[in-house]
Amino acid sequence: MRCCAIRWCFCAIKLLRRCSNARWPSVLGELHIHPVYPHAEGVDEIIVLDTHNDNPPDNDNWHTDVTFIETPPAGAILAAKELPSTGGDTLWTSGIAAYEALSVPSAKLLSGLRAEHDFRKSFPEYNTAKPRRNINAGARRSRKNPPLLHPVVRTHPVSGKQALFVNEGFTTRIVDVSEKRAKPC
Repeated sequence: MRCCAIRWCFCAIKLLRRCSNARWPSVLGELHIHPVYPHAEGVDEIIVLDTHNDNPPDNDNWHTDVTFIETPPAGAILAAKELPSTGGDTLWTSGIAAYEALSVPSAKLLSGLRAEHDFRKSFPEYNTAKPRRNINAGARRSRKNPPLLHPVVRTHPVSGKQALFVNEGFTTRIVDVSEKRAKPC
């Protein structure tokens, strides 16, 4: 199953419902407990994203999930309980395909560079403190998730293919170039 999931895997919701144990995804690797979003009752590894008119999405831009940790998750599993009649789409893309689409000079330029990924870019302290009404909660989460560096181009551990590993959600700068060139456009 792990080899099949390297690219993508979409399952019918009926299959997910048949799995009574909520921890079945652990066969793919270690499960992540998200530091901000609310968890499903009794299962910290499952987050609940309940968006509606009174609670609009807070992360509706292109991003790769959880790149602010040393070893980001290998994937994500989404199961919608309720969908709007229009919109609400989740888009998937490939860092491997993005890298392979680069010109040779661009690929050479990016190889060996490092980018800073910062939890606070998508989860500023004022925002992460709101749900719990605790002004110190956001600061604690930021301290537990300090900025760190990842290679701009990563090698997939199973396929061996090169992939771009930067995203609007968490990447703040490329550290190995001049400050002027490091800032996003």
